[in-house]
Amino acid sequence: MAFYLLLSYLPTWLITYQGVPEKYSFMISTGILLLYIFMVILTGWVSDHLGRKSMLLTASGCFIIFSLPFFMIINNYNDSYLLIAIMYCFLVLFLAMNDGTASCFLCDLFPVQFRYTGFAFSFNCANTLLGGTTPLMSTELIKLSGSPVSPVFFLIFSAVIALLSIILNRNLL
Repeated sequence: MAFYLLLSYLPTWLITYQGVPEKYSFMISTGILLLYIFMVILTGWVSDHLGRKSMLLTASGCFIIFSLPFFMIINNYNDSYLLIAIMYCFLVLFLAMNDGTASCFLCDLFPVQFRYTGFAFSFNCANTLLGGTTPLMSTELIKLSGSPVSPVFFLIFSAVIALLSIILNRNLL
């Protein structure tokens, strides 16, 4: 869900609700995507050394603690493209910490003989139900609340569920 909110919906959100010109929104987003690609590889490597549980807990915790302040900064200083890019970088770092670790985590949940099916089914169901509906849910939250930062609560809610799942998972190292 965070992937779809940050990398798919946020560029449009910047244009529609923050008044950032398309040119700058897409320039920022392109730079962020390049950073994300590098950071996913790096955080995956780091998780091999520090452990998946600590990386996933850190990513979820950072989303819970910092998402609202970062979205508020973007909302209140939407004329500072550098500040938007910096806040966006931090959010994508948290995303990369999660995504660089999640593949190994999901593989480890299933025995070898069911690993591919288990991973594919759980990953694709989650992406279909949560990822595919993220732009719709975000837009509806904005309409219902009248606040352009309301999609961040969907992100925080998802991070709380992830954090609880990680804490309750006994097999995660």
